[in-house]
Amino acid sequence: MRTHEEIQRQIKGIIDLRNSLQEFSAFGDNNYEPLDTMIDILHGTGNYADYEDAEDAIESAAYEATEWLEGNINEGHDDLFE
Repeated sequence: MRTHEEIQRQIKGIIDLRNSLQEFSAFGDNNYEPLDTMIDILHGTGNYADYEDAEDAIESAAYEATEWLEGNINEGHDDLFE
């Protein structure tokens, strides 16, 4: 499990990324929903099962955040944000 400081760093990075994006991509995809999903999971207000049958981008974000929390993210990919 990750430390409180590690989780807070990820949340801040995701929020900063979210604030740098437009809500919708040129293709009409919602850029905020997958990031909000990650934040929910990192805050502990959601879990992967809540998003398991959601749209692909949202389910993928939920999976990635869950894997990160459990320490299963590969080396060299330590952050959930870019």
